[in-house]
Amino acid sequence: MRATDRIKIEDQILRHLAKIDRFDFENTRASSATKSYVIGYVLPVHDNEICIEQVLDSLYQNTSLPFRLVVILDACNDGSPEIVLNWVKKAITSTDRIINITLLKSTTMLHETLSDNIGFFLLKQCEIVVDIQADILVYERDFDRKIKKIFENFPDIVAVSGRGCHLWELPYNPRITPQVLKEILKDIVKRHFNASISESKPSITFELSPIRFFADRTFGRLDENVENKADISGKIRTVWLSETVMRGPLAIRNSIFEEIGYLNSRAHPLAGDDHEFFLRAWKEKGFRTCYVPIAYESPLRFGNDRRKKPWRDEFFAVYLRLRMWIHSSESEFRATGELLDVNRPQKELREIDFSEFDSEIKIK
Repeated sequence: MRATDRIKIEDQILRHLAKIDRFDFENTRASSATKSYVIGYVLPVHDNEICIEQVLDSLYQNTSLPFRLVVILDACNDGSPEIVLNWVKKAITSTDRIINITLLKSTTMLHETLSDNIGFFLLKQCEIVVDIQADILVYERDFDRKIKKIFENFPDIVAVSGRGCHLWELPYNPRITPQVLKEILKDIVKRHFNASISESKPSITFELSPIRFFADRTFGRLDENVENKADISGKIRTVWLSETVMRGPLAIRNSIFEEIGYLNSRAHPLAGDDHEFFLRAWKEKGFRTCYVPIAYESPLRFGNDRRKKPWRDEFFAVYLRLRMWIHSSESEFRATGELLDVNRPQKELREIDFSEFDSEIKIK
Protein backbone atom coordinates (compact mmCIF):
# COMPACT_ATOMS: atom_id res chain seq x y z
CA MET A 1 0.00 0.00 0.00
CA ARG A 2 1.37 3.38 -0.99
CA ALA A 3 1.93 6.13 1.59
CA THR A 4 -0.83 8.21 -0.01
CA ASP A 5 -3.28 5.30 0.40
CA ARG A 6 -2.36 4.99 4.08
CA ILE A 7 -3.08 8.69 4.56
CA LYS A 8 -6.45 8.34 2.80
CA ILE A 9 -7.46 5.48 5.10
CA GLU A 10 -6.46 7.42 8.23
CA ASP A 11 -8.42 10.40 6.88
CA GLN A 12 -11.40 8.08 6.38
CA ILE A 13 -11.14 6.92 10.01
CA LEU A 14 -10.95 10.48 11.36
CA ARG A 15 -13.76 11.69 9.11
CA HIS A 16 -16.16 9.02 10.34
CA LEU A 17 -15.09 9.46 13.96
CA ALA A 18 -16.10 13.11 13.71
CA LYS A 19 -19.58 12.20 12.47
CA ILE A 20 -20.63 9.40 14.84
CA ASP A 21 -21.80 9.66 18.44
CA ARG A 22 -19.19 8.70 21.05
CA PHE A 23 -19.70 7.79 24.70
CA ASP A 24 -16.71 7.12 26.99
CA PHE A 25 -17.02 5.26 30.29
CA GLU A 26 -13.93 5.54 32.50
CA ASN A 27 -13.42 3.18 35.43
CA THR A 28 -12.35 5.25 38.44
CA ARG A 29 -11.55 2.05 40.36
CA ALA A 30 -8.77 1.03 37.96
CA SER A 31 -5.38 1.59 39.61
CA SER A 32 -2.12 2.45 37.88
CA ALA A 33 -0.93 -1.11 38.56
CA THR A 34 -3.98 -2.46 36.78
CA LYS A 35 -3.13 -0.40 33.71
CA SER A 36 0.40 -1.79 33.41
CA TYR A 37 -0.49 -4.24 30.62
CA VAL A 38 -3.74 -3.74 28.80
CA ILE A 39 -5.31 -5.60 25.89
CA GLY A 40 -7.83 -3.82 23.66
CA TYR A 41 -10.95 -5.45 22.23
CA VAL A 42 -12.86 -4.21 19.19
CA LEU A 43 -16.47 -5.37 18.87
CA PRO A 44 -18.50 -4.24 15.82
CA VAL A 45 -22.24 -4.80 16.41
CA HIS A 46 -25.06 -4.77 13.87
CA ASP A 47 -28.48 -6.04 14.99
CA ASN A 48 -27.13 -8.66 17.40
CA GLU A 49 -29.69 -8.32 20.19
CA ILE A 50 -30.19 -12.09 20.18
CA CYS A 51 -26.70 -12.75 21.52
CA ILE A 52 -24.74 -9.58 22.32
CA GLU A 53 -25.11 -9.82 26.10
CA GLN A 54 -23.86 -13.43 26.03
CA VAL A 55 -20.93 -12.37 23.84
CA LEU A 56 -19.90 -9.63 26.28
CA ASP A 57 -20.32 -11.93 29.29
CA SER A 58 -18.23 -14.70 27.70
CA LEU A 59 -15.47 -12.21 26.88
CA TYR A 60 -15.27 -10.91 30.44
CA GLN A 61 -15.62 -14.29 32.15
CA ASN A 62 -12.86 -15.97 30.13
CA THR A 63 -10.21 -13.24 30.29
CA SER A 64 -8.09 -12.20 33.25
CA LEU A 65 -5.90 -9.30 32.07
CA PRO A 66 -7.01 -5.65 32.30
CA PHE A 67 -8.58 -4.45 29.08
CA ARG A 68 -10.09 -1.61 27.14
CA LEU A 69 -13.17 -2.18 24.99
CA VAL A 70 -14.48 -0.35 21.94
CA VAL A 71 -17.99 -1.28 20.81
CA ILE A 72 -19.14 0.04 17.43
CA LEU A 73 -22.95 0.08 17.14
CA ASP A 74 -23.11 -0.02 13.36
CA ALA A 75 -26.51 1.21 12.11
CA CYS A 76 -28.42 -1.03 14.55
CA ASN A 77 -32.18 -1.30 14.05
CA ASP A 78 -32.92 -3.59 16.99
CA GLY A 79 -32.39 -3.51 20.76
CA SER A 80 -28.61 -4.00 20.61
CA PRO A 81 -27.71 -0.41 21.72
CA GLU A 82 -29.85 -0.62 24.86
CA ILE A 83 -28.54 -4.08 25.76
CA VAL A 84 -24.92 -2.99 25.30
CA LEU A 85 -25.42 0.22 27.27
CA ASN A 86 -26.99 -1.64 30.21
CA TRP A 87 -24.13 -4.16 30.21
CA VAL A 88 -21.52 -1.38 30.11
CA LYS A 89 -23.06 0.54 33.01
CA LYS A 90 -23.13 -2.61 35.13
CA ALA A 91 -19.65 -3.87 34.16
CA ILE A 92 -17.76 -0.57 34.53
CA THR A 93 -18.79 -0.25 38.19
CA SER A 94 -18.37 -3.88 39.25
CA THR A 95 -14.67 -4.53 38.50
CA ASP A 96 -11.32 -2.76 38.34
CA ARG A 97 -10.15 -4.92 35.42
CA ILE A 98 -12.00 -2.96 32.75
CA ILE A 99 -10.03 0.26 32.26
CA ASN A 100 -12.52 2.01 30.03
CA ILE A 101 -15.25 1.32 27.48
CA THR A 102 -15.99 3.43 24.43
CA LEU A 103 -19.34 3.16 22.67
CA LEU A 104 -19.60 4.50 19.13
CA LYS A 105 -23.04 4.82 17.55
CA SER A 106 -23.30 5.27 13.80
CA THR A 107 -26.60 5.81 11.99
CA THR A 108 -25.03 5.00 8.62
CA MET A 109 -23.51 1.61 7.83
CA LEU A 110 -19.73 1.49 8.35
CA HIS A 111 -19.26 -2.24 7.69
CA GLU A 112 -16.77 -4.49 9.42
CA THR A 113 -13.44 -3.32 8.00
CA LEU A 114 -13.92 0.38 8.72
CA SER A 115 -15.42 -0.42 12.15
CA ASP A 116 -12.33 -2.46 13.01
CA ASN A 117 -10.01 0.31 11.80
CA ILE A 118 -11.80 2.85 13.99
CA GLY A 119 -11.48 0.54 16.98
CA PHE A 120 -7.79 -0.12 16.33
CA PHE A 121 -7.18 3.61 15.97
CA LEU A 122 -8.78 4.34 19.35
CA LEU A 123 -6.78 1.56 21.04
CA LYS A 124 -3.31 2.80 20.05
CA GLN A 125 -2.10 2.62 23.66
CA CYS A 126 -2.73 -1.13 23.91
CA GLU A 127 0.03 -3.57 23.02
CA ILE A 128 -2.41 -6.13 21.63
CA VAL A 129 -5.79 -5.55 19.98
CA VAL A 130 -8.32 -8.35 19.52
CA ASP A 131 -11.13 -8.28 16.99
CA ILE A 132 -14.11 -10.09 18.50
CA GLN A 133 -17.10 -10.64 16.23
CA ALA A 134 -20.53 -10.07 17.75
CA ASP A 135 -21.70 -13.65 17.18
CA ILE A 136 -18.83 -15.46 18.94
CA LEU A 137 -19.03 -16.94 22.43
CA VAL A 138 -15.55 -17.55 23.85
CA TYR A 139 -15.32 -20.45 26.32
CA GLU A 140 -11.60 -20.75 26.90
CA ARG A 141 -10.24 -19.51 30.22
CA ASP A 142 -7.28 -17.12 30.11
CA PHE A 143 -7.22 -17.02 26.33
CA ASP A 144 -5.90 -13.45 26.59
CA ARG A 145 -2.84 -14.58 28.60
CA LYS A 146 -2.15 -17.32 26.06
CA ILE A 147 -2.24 -14.82 23.20
CA LYS A 148 0.05 -12.49 25.15
CA LYS A 149 2.55 -15.32 25.71
CA ILE A 150 2.62 -16.16 21.99
CA PHE A 151 3.48 -12.55 21.10
CA GLU A 152 6.16 -12.45 23.80
CA ASN A 153 7.76 -15.75 22.75
CA PHE A 154 7.64 -15.18 18.99
CA PRO A 155 8.49 -11.58 17.97
CA ASP A 156 8.02 -12.38 14.26
CA ILE A 157 4.34 -13.24 14.77
CA VAL A 158 2.03 -10.29 14.18
CA ALA A 159 -1.41 -11.97 14.36
CA VAL A 160 -3.02 -14.91 16.15
CA SER A 161 -6.31 -16.42 15.01
CA GLY A 162 -8.44 -18.65 17.19
CA ARG A 163 -10.32 -20.01 14.18
CA GLY A 164 -8.02 -21.14 11.35
CA CYS A 165 -5.45 -20.47 8.64
CA HIS A 166 -5.01 -20.98 4.91
CA LEU A 167 -3.03 -20.01 1.83
CA TRP A 168 -3.29 -16.55 0.27
CA GLU A 169 -5.01 -17.51 -2.98
CA LEU A 170 -8.27 -18.43 -1.26
CA PRO A 171 -9.59 -14.95 -0.37
CA TYR A 172 -8.86 -13.49 -3.82
CA ASN A 173 -10.95 -13.92 -6.94
CA PRO A 174 -11.15 -10.74 -9.01
CA ARG A 175 -14.03 -11.74 -11.29
CA ILE A 176 -17.64 -12.76 -10.71
CA THR A 177 -17.49 -16.25 -12.17
CA PRO A 178 -20.25 -18.89 -12.34
CA GLN A 179 -18.46 -20.65 -9.50
CA VAL A 180 -18.68 -17.51 -7.32
CA LEU A 181 -22.43 -17.21 -8.01
CA LYS A 182 -22.90 -20.91 -7.31
CA GLU A 183 -21.21 -20.62 -3.91
CA ILE A 184 -23.27 -17.55 -2.97
CA LEU A 185 -26.56 -19.24 -3.89
CA LYS A 186 -25.53 -22.41 -2.11
CA ASP A 187 -24.97 -20.39 1.08
CA ILE A 188 -28.44 -18.87 0.76
CA VAL A 189 -30.17 -22.25 0.36
CA LYS A 190 -28.24 -23.76 3.25
CA ARG A 191 -29.03 -20.83 5.51
CA HIS A 192 -32.70 -20.63 4.57
CA PHE A 193 -33.57 -24.31 4.89
CA ASN A 194 -31.05 -25.57 7.45
CA ALA A 195 -30.82 -22.69 9.90
CA SER A 196 -31.80 -24.84 12.87
CA ILE A 197 -29.68 -27.90 12.14
CA SER A 198 -26.57 -26.70 13.95
CA GLU A 199 -28.60 -25.99 17.08
CA SER A 200 -29.16 -29.71 17.59
CA LYS A 201 -25.65 -30.87 16.76
CA PRO A 202 -23.49 -32.18 19.62
CA SER A 203 -20.08 -30.75 20.39
CA ILE A 204 -17.59 -31.66 17.68
CA THR A 205 -14.28 -33.36 18.40
CA PHE A 206 -11.71 -31.12 16.80
CA GLU A 207 -8.86 -32.93 15.06
CA LEU A 208 -5.52 -31.13 14.97
CA SER A 209 -3.36 -33.24 12.68
CA PRO A 210 0.08 -32.12 11.43
CA ILE A 211 -0.43 -34.34 8.37
CA ARG A 212 -3.61 -32.49 7.46
CA PHE A 213 -2.02 -29.12 8.25
CA PHE A 214 0.82 -29.60 5.75
CA ALA A 215 -1.32 -31.31 3.11
CA ASP A 216 -4.40 -29.06 3.04
CA ARG A 217 -4.80 -25.51 1.77
CA THR A 218 -7.04 -24.71 4.74
CA PHE A 219 -6.77 -25.73 8.36
CA GLY A 220 -8.94 -25.03 11.39
CA ARG A 221 -12.61 -24.51 12.08
CA LEU A 222 -14.08 -23.79 8.67
CA ASP A 223 -17.63 -23.62 7.34
CA GLU A 224 -20.17 -25.23 9.69
CA ASN A 225 -17.48 -26.13 12.24
CA VAL A 226 -17.70 -22.61 13.65
CA GLU A 227 -21.33 -23.22 14.59
CA ASN A 228 -20.67 -25.87 17.25
CA LYS A 229 -18.87 -26.16 20.53
CA ALA A 230 -15.46 -27.75 19.95
CA ASP A 231 -13.60 -30.09 22.27
CA ILE A 232 -9.98 -28.94 22.10
CA SER A 233 -9.04 -29.61 25.74
CA GLY A 234 -5.38 -30.43 26.18
CA LYS A 235 -4.58 -29.79 22.52
CA ILE A 236 -3.55 -26.16 22.59
CA ARG A 237 0.20 -26.71 22.75
CA THR A 238 1.08 -26.02 19.13
CA VAL A 239 1.31 -22.78 17.17
CA TRP A 240 0.38 -23.40 13.53
CA LEU A 241 2.05 -20.91 11.14
CA SER A 242 0.63 -20.57 7.62
CA GLU A 243 0.39 -17.77 5.06
CA THR A 244 -2.69 -16.00 6.42
CA VAL A 245 -5.30 -16.37 9.14
CA MET A 246 -8.97 -15.47 9.56
CA ARG A 247 -11.13 -13.60 12.03
CA GLY A 248 -12.84 -15.36 14.89
CA PRO A 249 -11.30 -14.15 17.28
CA LEU A 250 -8.27 -12.40 15.82
CA ALA A 251 -5.45 -10.81 17.87
CA ILE A 252 -3.01 -8.35 16.28
CA ARG A 253 0.24 -6.86 17.58
CA ASN A 254 -0.67 -3.17 17.71
CA SER A 255 2.71 -1.82 16.62
CA ILE A 256 2.14 -3.20 13.11
CA PHE A 257 -0.34 -0.42 12.30
CA GLU A 258 2.39 2.18 12.70
CA GLU A 259 4.67 0.19 10.39
CA ILE A 260 2.41 -0.76 7.47
CA GLY A 261 -0.83 1.20 7.99
CA TYR A 262 -4.36 0.01 8.74
CA LEU A 263 -6.70 -2.44 7.04
CA ASN A 264 -7.50 -1.39 3.47
CA SER A 265 -11.11 -0.37 4.14
CA ARG A 266 -11.31 1.51 0.85
CA ALA A 267 -10.63 -1.50 -1.38
CA HIS A 268 -12.00 -4.19 0.96
CA PRO A 269 -14.99 -2.76 2.88
CA LEU A 270 -16.62 -6.12 3.62
CA ALA A 271 -14.09 -8.95 3.36
CA GLY A 272 -10.55 -9.87 2.30
CA ASP A 273 -9.07 -6.93 4.21
CA ASP A 274 -7.35 -9.10 6.82
CA HIS A 275 -5.61 -11.28 4.22
CA GLU A 276 -4.38 -8.30 2.19
CA PHE A 277 -3.12 -6.78 5.46
CA PHE A 278 -1.12 -9.90 6.41
CA LEU A 279 0.23 -10.09 2.88
CA ARG A 280 1.62 -6.57 3.31
CA ALA A 281 3.01 -7.47 6.75
CA TRP A 282 4.96 -10.37 5.26
CA LYS A 283 6.23 -8.57 2.17
CA GLU A 284 7.19 -5.30 3.86
CA LYS A 285 8.38 -6.53 7.29
CA GLY A 286 8.66 -10.33 7.18
CA PHE A 287 5.98 -10.79 9.85
CA ARG A 288 4.14 -14.11 10.22
CA THR A 289 0.63 -15.08 11.27
CA CYS A 290 -0.44 -18.14 13.23
CA TYR A 291 -3.41 -20.19 14.30
CA VAL A 292 -3.89 -21.30 17.91
CA PRO A 293 -7.24 -23.08 18.50
CA ILE A 294 -9.49 -21.32 21.00
CA ALA A 295 -12.66 -22.85 22.39
CA TYR A 296 -15.67 -20.92 21.17
CA GLU A 297 -18.91 -21.39 19.30
CA SER A 298 -20.82 -19.25 16.84
CA PRO A 299 -24.35 -20.59 16.33
CA LEU A 300 -25.86 -20.04 12.91
CA ARG A 301 -28.79 -18.06 14.31
CA PHE A 302 -26.36 -15.55 15.92
CA GLY A 303 -24.69 -14.36 12.72
CA ASN A 304 -26.20 -11.53 10.67
CA ASP A 305 -24.75 -12.89 7.44
CA ARG A 306 -25.59 -16.50 8.30
CA ARG A 307 -29.01 -16.41 9.94
CA LYS A 308 -32.20 -17.12 8.03
CA LYS A 309 -33.73 -14.06 6.33
CA PRO A 310 -36.79 -13.32 4.19
CA TRP A 311 -36.08 -14.12 0.53
CA ARG A 312 -36.07 -10.44 -0.43
CA ASP A 313 -33.35 -9.75 2.15
CA GLU A 314 -31.42 -12.82 1.04
CA PHE A 315 -31.15 -11.57 -2.52
CA PHE A 316 -30.37 -8.04 -1.36
CA ALA A 317 -27.43 -9.61 0.54
CA VAL A 318 -26.36 -11.24 -2.75
CA TYR A 319 -26.41 -7.80 -4.37
CA LEU A 320 -24.19 -6.43 -1.61
CA ARG A 321 -21.69 -9.28 -2.01
CA LEU A 322 -21.58 -8.81 -5.79
CA ARG A 323 -21.07 -5.08 -5.30
CA MET A 324 -18.14 -5.93 -3.03
CA TRP A 325 -16.55 -7.99 -5.81
CA ILE A 326 -17.05 -5.20 -8.33
CA HIS A 327 -15.79 -2.56 -5.89
CA SER A 328 -12.48 -4.39 -5.56
CA SER A 329 -11.03 -3.06 -8.79
CA GLU A 330 -9.01 -5.02 -11.30
CA SER A 331 -5.95 -2.92 -10.46
CA GLU A 332 -6.29 -3.85 -6.78
CA PHE A 333 -6.25 -7.54 -7.62
CA ARG A 334 -3.39 -7.04 -10.05
CA ALA A 335 -1.47 -5.45 -7.18
CA THR A 336 -2.38 -8.46 -5.04
CA GLY A 337 -0.94 -10.74 -7.71
CA GLU A 338 2.28 -8.74 -7.65
CA LEU A 339 2.41 -9.02 -3.87
CA LEU A 340 2.06 -12.78 -4.16
CA ASP A 341 5.15 -12.86 -6.37
CA VAL A 342 7.44 -13.03 -3.35
CA ASN A 343 9.29 -15.69 -1.39
CA ARG A 344 6.30 -17.10 0.39
CA PRO A 345 6.48 -18.13 4.06
CA GLN A 346 6.63 -21.85 4.69
CA LYS A 347 4.15 -23.65 6.91
CA GLU A 348 5.66 -24.28 10.31
CA LEU A 349 4.84 -25.77 13.71
CA ARG A 350 6.12 -24.27 16.95
CA GLU A 351 5.62 -25.61 20.44
CA ILE A 352 4.54 -23.48 23.38
CA ASP A 353 3.88 -24.38 27.01
CA PHE A 354 0.49 -23.29 28.34
CA SER A 355 0.61 -25.50 31.44
CA GLU A 356 0.77 -22.46 33.73
CA PHE A 357 -2.77 -21.50 32.76
CA ASP A 358 -6.05 -22.94 33.90
CA SER A 359 -6.92 -25.51 31.25
CA GLU A 360 -10.60 -25.56 32.12
CA ILE A 361 -12.80 -24.70 29.19
CA LYS A 362 -16.18 -23.34 30.22
CA ILE A 363 -18.71 -24.75 27.78
CA LYS A 364 -22.22 -24.16 29.01
